[in-house]
Amino acid sequence: MSVESEATTDKTFVERWIANPRALIAYSLLLGAVAGTSIWARYLLSGGSFTMWFLLSAVAYYTFAGYAGVRLLKRLPSADLWAMAALIPQVGQFQGGGVIYKIVCGLHLTLTIGGGRINFGFGALTSVQVGIVQGSLPTMVAVNFVPILLQALEAGGARRLRNESFFSAPQLKRDPLGANT
Repeated sequence: MSVESEATTDKTFVERWIANPRALIAYSLLLGAVAGTSIWARYLLSGGSFTMWFLLSAVAYYTFAGYAGVRLLKRLPSADLWAMAALIPQVGQFQGGGVIYKIVCGLHLTLTIGGGRINFGFGALTSVQVGIVQGSLPTMVAVNFVPILLQALEAGGARRLRNESFFSAPQLKRDPLGANT
């Protein structure tokens, strides 16, 4: 094969990630898990006060998300179920009165409606805030589109790959001599 034809068949970084959404989902979960755990560790080391149940629930979720990400990267059985379980809680967010529910672990693209405003947010965020708080919070409802987009991306790939699991990578085809194509 000539150098020119090799260069034209090379995929860009983005094309490789779109072709394998499983890796994108895994790295997003791992990014959120590492960042979230490090934020809590720094907070505790700086002498910050905390509520034990809140700390334990946040660390438990980050551990769960990181475990799901590792399972996806290793292509272990039932990894897709673990990833779905880690992604679904991140879709909806709510706060109002003294109640808050916000879980984000990794990438986010959020539409937030509340307080007379509509905001879009994008970035890598780690936040686990679930429970009843003192005082009154402004009403806010948000949808994180990253888990939805990742699932849609994967579903499109799954339709192309009839005999693969929900989050699996494409199988290589072999020519008659046994070489990968």
